[in-house]
Amino acid sequence: MKRFLKKLTAVGLTAVMFVTGGVMAFAQTANLPLRQSFEAVGAVVDWDNGQVIVEIGGYRWVLTPDASHAQQDGHDVALYTPITLVDGRTLISADDLSLIERLSNEAGSDAFAQTVEFATMLGLQSTTEGGIVGMTIAVVDAETGFTWMQGFGYADSLQGHRVDEHTLFQIGSTSKPFTAIAVMQLVEQGLIDLDTPFVYYVPEFSMLPSFIHGGNSDNITVRMLLSNTSGIMMDYLRAFYMVGNEHYQGGMNNTLERLPVREMSFVEGTQFEYANLGWVMLGILVARVTGHDNYFEGFVQFTDENILEPVGMTHSSFAITPQMTNVSMGYTGVGNQDEFIHVGLASAGSMFSSANDMALFMHDFLGGDSHLLTQSNISYMLQSHTDHLDMSMAPFEAYGFGFLHGTLASGINVVGHGGGTVHWFTDMLFDVDNQIGVFVSTNTTAGMFSATPVAAAILETAVVEKTGLVVEATPGAGEGVSAMYDPAATPNPMSTEELADFIAEFGGLYDFGPLGFWYTELVDGVITSSSGDEILRLVRMSDGTFSVTYGETIPGSRYSFVMMDGQAVSIFMASALGAVLPAPRVDDIEAWEAQIAAQVAPEDFAQFVGVYHFVPQIEGEVNLNARTFIVALDEFGRATFAQVTPFMPPVGQLLTHYEGRWFFMQSPLLFTYEDGIATLDLMGAKFVREQ
Repeated sequence: MKRFLKKLTAVGLTAVMFVTGGVMAFAQTANLPLRQSFEAVGAVVDWDNGQVIVEIGGYRWVLTPDASHAQQDGHDVALYTPITLVDGRTLISADDLSLIERLSNEAGSDAFAQTVEFATMLGLQSTTEGGIVGMTIAVVDAETGFTWMQGFGYADSLQGHRVDEHTLFQIGSTSKPFTAIAVMQLVEQGLIDLDTPFVYYVPEFSMLPSFIHGGNSDNITVRMLLSNTSGIMMDYLRAFYMVGNEHYQGGMNNTLERLPVREMSFVEGTQFEYANLGWVMLGILVARVTGHDNYFEGFVQFTDENILEPVGMTHSSFAITPQMTNVSMGYTGVGNQDEFIHVGLASAGSMFSSANDMALFMHDFLGGDSHLLTQSNISYMLQSHTDHLDMSMAPFEAYGFGFLHGTLASGINVVGHGGGTVHWFTDMLFDVDNQIGVFVSTNTTAGMFSATPVAAAILETAVVEKTGLVVEATPGAGEGVSAMYDPAATPNPMSTEELADFIAEFGGLYDFGPLGFWYTELVDGVITSSSGDEILRLVRMSDGTFSVTYGETIPGSRYSFVMMDGQAVSIFMASALGAVLPAPRVDDIEAWEAQIAAQVAPEDFAQFVGVYHFVPQIEGEVNLNARTFIVALDEFGRATFAQVTPFMPPVGQLLTHYEGRWFFMQSPLLFTYEDGIATLDLMGAKFVREQ
């Protein structure tokens, strides 16, 4: 069960939090360590005769334990909660911390006071309790000119350099709106037509049709690339990530020559699939039509001169430059600074920017009088150009040109784009109607679960504060999975007759997909769910669900069994993880056995079973998002493929075998075996099996 629970982290916490309103959970911590929290925003903290002295923003605060007021330069300021001393630690409420920071840095301004305090609280909680080393936040109201920016924590904890509004973070795929703007600027100039095939501008572009679905790369248009409907392969991993303090230009400059032997994913224009490689092509397009043979330098020069400089984003760039003296380092966790790793394929996600520069961009783009594009073209970019997004994009519902569309639990419509590299995780969200924008970026892997929820919570708070919108609670919002059962329920044992009736209705084999098959049966008067050597014991609770015991009760976990359209369904719920996993019962055992038999791998596949590690093909190339894979055979003899990451144990996904070829989802896996050495190629990245 423990392994089972860990696997469930793959369900996608960010999406769950976004949909359920779980973002507000950040606000539930009542107290924070005073010294650490104030130092996270650059304050100086000291003690004097039992009082805490805080120097922040040019102000001197005196805080007295158990007092209901603090003093700011001799003037009393009411606190929400007195400072407390607990077990030798001085604690301050998150609300009071936010209040003092705002009054010190905004001189008591009432503009978006609630939003500023809330954003400050989230930033402080994230960097003192949330496992994030550094975070930067910007909030703008382009209608009124309001801007608030604040850095939290450390850009370089080893050197003691704190994050401020000018600290540069790599914003990953939040770069894509800027790439889309560059293309649209050239559309306005008449140099690009959205419905002209890409090969008209870049004749050497060519890809093979999908081995399964077909397709013709000659028909891919610029519009399809901008809306992720081109059918181009999702990623080309070679040189996607690089290590060091210089950009490797060959990633963009050599990609075209490597694509003719690669396959498309599907027929062009027929469906949505988020494709980083398509954005590399758009960067090449920008460089080509502006007369550059060096695609990397041409793209960087165009975006510098036509987007970043006109807006005043003077410290931002798609390239690492000598002027970047205030770049945040990256962290795998608190105290674990890692080597400097950046995106090599620039136009897909290499941009470095700061809260200050992103605030300037949000003002320009949302303000109705942009330096970048006509208002009609900005509106056109923000329109939905595709729907039916794949599940990897949940909870977003549609895609424009470089912008995703979604809805917060409160019903507020948002557009924006997130980004994640190896260490940095970012989101930028807009309420276009109210001209409010929020930018959040983090420098730690834990930010993958924080950047989007924090940005969404801040945006929602700002919209409510500006408009007076009354947010009606969505049923279950803020409660997530726990809304599906009663956490206070007590055991309600079943009689012998009830146990027999339950097994008659719900006993059997349930298919939990990549987590395997679990068999529900009655063993020695106890309902069990088992898979291999793992046995869960289920006890009915007073709310009708079943608590989960694996040696001991697993907190926050329940099973439920329901009938849906005549089909028995087992539902596993883990409120601590924000995960809900339903599984249908396998009722036609003969058909199931036949399906399993048809999926059994050929005997010669055994030569490829093992652990594979990424091997750089060029100096400085890294691939930390896919460093190690496990190729294995499951208990039925089917081929599986599992990615090993720092965040969760590997979960084997079934490989598809089609006419002698192996596929992981829609991506071909190219296996070779020579002289006892097994290798595989996945999207241009090379992996070699352990000997």
